Amino acid sequence: RLLRAAWSRLAPGGELLYTTCSLLRAENEEAVQRFAAEAPGATLAPLRPPRGALSRAQPQGVTFLPSEEHQGGFVALLR
Repeated sequence: RLLRAAWSRLAPGGELLYTTCSLLRAENEEAVQRFAAEAPGATLAPLRPPRGALSRAQPQGVTFLPSEEHQGGFVALLR
């Protein structure tokens, strides 16, 4: 619901960065993939993780794996 609300307020040509502190696929990859399929005009933009980051890039976004510096998370860019 929050993602839909933010998307509806996005300026034409704007970008929405979706991020969570979760490692659950249902809250991350599955959520943005489902949203991009349902929201008119929404597409997922490719992202590359920073060099040296413990991460896993996939078409839906980047998952950051837990490390000594943080507990992990997810980020995706919607256009």
